[in-house]
Amino acid sequence: VNGDEKFFISVSHSRDLLVILISLDAVVGIDIEEIKDRKYFRRINERYFKEHSINIHDFYRHWTAREAFLKSQGQVIDKSFSEIV
Repeated sequence: VNGDEKFFISVSHSRDLLVILISLDAVVGIDIEEIKDRKYFRRINERYFKEHSINIHDFYRHWTAREAFLKSQGQVIDKSFSEIV
């Protein structure tokens, strides 16, 4: 490796799982979450998701997709999180 190569990396972990995604071609983002029946997920759901889906599996699917997108853009969760489709 001569130092001119570019690569993109994204890391996520949840409990005892770890995922590392590496690409030589494009920016990447990945997120994993353990599905837990957290009592506060409805409150988070109402804050960040306009569709207010109460199904916990849909919540986690949307959450991880949006967080992975933000990671690929080098951003963090903020007020604009609810604007991501």
